[in-house]
Amino acid sequence: MKKFLLPFSLCFLFFCGCTKDGKDGKSYISIDWEYHDDQYKVSAYADDNPSTPEGQSIVAGQYYQSSPGTYSYSYRSEDYDYYYDHTGTYTLIFYPGTKATLFKDGKNGEDSYFDLYLSVYKKKSQPISNGIYGPETRQDTIFSGNGYLAIKEYITIISKSK
Repeated sequence: MKKFLLPFSLCFLFFCGCTKDGKDGKSYISIDWEYHDDQYKVSAYADDNPSTPEGQSIVAGQYYQSSPGTYSYSYRSEDYDYYYDHTGTYTLIFYPGTKATLFKDGKNGEDSYFDLYLSVYKKKSQPISNGIYGPETRQDTIFSGNGYLAIKEYITIISKSK
């Protein structure tokens, strides 16, 4: 009986030790914007996400693999009458893999794809002084890709008229 038990125990430990936890899903961000002409556009985008290229190097609609977290961004947009300075944050998440069980590997987490859309237009409120409008806000939790992208944005509106 002991001769049977030792090989069985070793095989049991070997097969149990060979299961793996599932890998965490990856997180991706895409940045896109409106563009019509030189007086109706988005420009000067920047954020503190080290995975996105800086400024003009961003390719609209291209996904960049990113670490999960909350990132700050800013950009300027303009239409025919106003400049809009936007500052905000977005939060990226990932889906974790599952743990391995006794005889079964864990499942890999699903990849997350998020789309941040930069807008030119914002409803104009009454100016507070010298063509500068009070800060507007945009707070969205939008379904994006296969998850929700939380956006908090503050917008200052500056009149182009003199």
